Amino acid sequence: MSREHAMATGETSVLPPVRRSGPPDALRVLRERTSSPHAGLDAGLTGDDRRVADEPSYLRLLHVLATLHAGVEAPLHEWVGVTPWVRDALGDVPLPARAGLFADDLVSLGATAPDPHLAEEYDDAHGLATLYLLAGSSKGARVLLRGLPDDVAPGARRGLTDAASRDSARLWGAVVSLLGAPLARAHPSTHLDLAAAAADRAAGVFGALHALVDGRRAS
Repeated sequence: MSREHAMATGETSVLPPVRRSGPPDALRVLRERTSSPHAGLDAGLTGDDRRVADEPSYLRLLHVLATLHAGVEAPLHEWVGVTPWVRDALGDVPLPARAGLFADDLVSLGATAPDPHLAEEYDDAHGLATLYLLAGSSKGARVLLRGLPDDVAPGARRGLTDAASRDSARLWGAVVSLLGAPLARAHPSTHLDLAAAAADRAAGVFGALHALVDGRRAS
């Protein structure tokens, strides 16, 4: 439709504007819908300066991360393995496998590791939510590592060290790419609805983990 025709008739194109730069629309949906619960969880785990002040605070952080990874890693790996468009988009980038590292960190500090959850079968919304949660942790892990108390031994930092690794950064880049053209091709008419459903699942996880933090602080 020409600009002149649109001005003369008042009609507008049904096609969305072409995005020349910036993140994929699906990623923007995920960020916008999860920003508040994500910030709430961060505030419950660290101070305003994103530092872990002492060992009890670090134990709470480790328990939350160990609980999350123990519950989601196995079904995430299975979903990626049986979902060709996701597997192809991620390529050779390794998926997170650090539940055991967080559990070992807890044990090294004299705490008890959480029991693994029963694995559940993921649909695409659940799988994308989990990918977004785990892949997005690499930058935060680097910040947390820098802010740990000096008396936290290297042997109690293995989970965060893995989360801050180059492979984790590569995974985030692959997930950002996946949320663009691969997602749109796999779900051409519903990809933004799927992103919204994934965001709602991720927000629910942030909320559940925040409640876990509050419960451990009160105990």
